[in-house]
Amino acid sequence: MCYDSHGVNPSRMNEAAAWHGRIWRSSGAAVFQGRGGPTATHAHPAYKFVLGARVEGATAREGNCLLVPPGSPHVVAADDVVTLVYLDARVYDVDAARRLGARLARAGARSDFEAMSDDVRALPTTAHESEVRALLERFMAGERRGDIARWLGRSTSHVTHRVSGSTGIALRAWRTWSRVLHSVDLIGHGATVTEAAHEAGFADSPHLWRQCRSTLGISPSTLAGSRFVFAR
Repeated sequence: MCYDSHGVNPSRMNEAAAWHGRIWRSSGAAVFQGRGGPTATHAHPAYKFVLGARVEGATAREGNCLLVPPGSPHVVAADDVVTLVYLDARVYDVDAARRLGARLARAGARSDFEAMSDDVRALPTTAHESEVRALLERFMAGERRGDIARWLGRSTSHVTHRVSGSTGIALRAWRTWSRVLHSVDLIGHGATVTEAAHEAGFADSPHLWRQCRSTLGISPSTLAGSRFVFAR
């Protein structure tokens, strides 16, 4: 699946007017390439590689590639073409991130979009224990923590600590991330913000607005007003 967006520099650019480009997305990764606009401070459960932009927040650098670790609050500021690559920490581990970072270190923001998407698609996935994978799938699908604990025959605190210890991300953040990405997909396919909020499991559109800003740095109305181009 593929579509469009990006972001920052709040003092000089209008968020809704700035975002356009292409996105390829799978269940655990995404590649964006296009023009950027402003973002709010945000954090998400994914490794994020940034080419062609500035980043405020904790980062690692290899060549011209910046890496934002999962869960790290940051702001991205781009005035021209930018490329962003996301690797979900549930699906990929730090070794996979480092391998990709080494390849991207020599790349530019205008590198071939399809080739970069193919590189991400070819990455090996992480070997999180089967229990962690199973409980995350159930939780992200909407099952309650207490029900998952009973299914495992464990305590609710075990479920919480098992996920945070294995992925480095709090359990609740995973459900929010899943719902935000689902809403982005819906908006990219023509749903209104209100329709996307309800379909993705948010209480209302203001709830989606807050969570979208805190995880992606932009509002759902920006996504709805952006020019989405789906890559094949």
